[in-house]
Amino acid sequence: MNENSHEIVGVVFINPGHDKIGFIDASVISLVGHCIGTWPIRYLCIEPLPNSSNNCSILKLLNSKINYFGLKKPLFIGHRGSGRTFYNGKKVNNILENTLDSFKNAYDKGIRIIEFDVVLTKENIPIVYHDYTTCIRVTAESNSNIVEKLRLPLQNLSYSDLSKYDFQLCNDPDATKDPSLYKLGNLFPKLESVFQFLPEDMIFNIEIKYCMKMKTGSLEDDLCYVEERNIFVNSILEVSFKNVKSRKIMFSSFDPDICCMLKAKQSSFPVMFLTQGTGIYSDFKDERTLTVDKAISFAVSESLYGVVPHTKHILSNLACIKMAHEKNLHIFTWGDDNNDVETIKTLIDNDVDGIILDNISVVNKFNMHKL
Repeated sequence: MNENSHEIVGVVFINPGHDKIGFIDASVISLVGHCIGTWPIRYLCIEPLPNSSNNCSILKLLNSKINYFGLKKPLFIGHRGSGRTFYNGKKVNNILENTLDSFKNAYDKGIRIIEFDVVLTKENIPIVYHDYTTCIRVTAESNSNIVEKLRLPLQNLSYSDLSKYDFQLCNDPDATKDPSLYKLGNLFPKLESVFQFLPEDMIFNIEIKYCMKMKTGSLEDDLCYVEERNIFVNSILEVSFKNVKSRKIMFSSFDPDICCMLKAKQSSFPVMFLTQGTGIYSDFKDERTLTVDKAISFAVSESLYGVVPHTKHILSNLACIKMAHEKNLHIFTWGDDNNDVETIKTLIDNDVDGIILDNISVVNKFNMHKL
């Protein structure tokens, strides 16, 4: 038998069962009907998007200096709009992140691509918010002068709950609530509203925040439950397709399976795989998330648009940019280092495709005009 020929030794029948994702030991059946072994298989059931009669045109995703976004490389992308509000327990931005105010401010400053996070409420309404939990201020029963923050999972709260009570960001270090920061009704904008109230030439990088399993075995933020992936993705795609019009958008996620679903359920918009690698934050359990090399291999296997590694991992191995390009992938970058002018220059010199940053004022030092 030569090296190009293949010999069939048996077949595998896969019955995933009730769960949409998991592992099974599938029996390998010989051609004469005998079980000759087992094969451990990880499976993911991707259901079609209901009522998927969207009219979005299929796009050519060009791998060149001129790309799908219609802007010159590198793309400068406003993180959560105009940047994070809090960092290391301090307020660093006077505009609340992931709000219409933050997005409009970024647009006024010349930013044409914004990154923002989308999660679901209890009734599966997509809203813009970064964390899986939010905080409400409560007073101690024994002393009304003592105000504390109570952390609650967003997935247990309805949209009317979020509109009715006095919530604030979890990373806000104070139990008090700054009224100049938390303007009435500006927290938790619906994804639908973001589409409707921002200029159509503003490009959206929609990061789908899906609670993942950590290496310790627990879920992020110690949640006990998370909505099934198909329902999660469908809820966001349906709102996006209904409201996109002529706007250019892309999707991204740290969860590899969410990326698989985003790519399988639609072919109109780019999908990128975010990765934090190891050693910066608590590590995820999924092996595909642990290194830039693995992220690139995964993106290639699923025909994704590209990868978005943390800047520290790119700076430690600048060759990964060339590696991604050789695999016909785009490569963006995120992290605190992107607020440093010299780091940005290094990334530009090495031909990175996109830079997500909090300090949007630094882009004035670089040419970012439209082509």
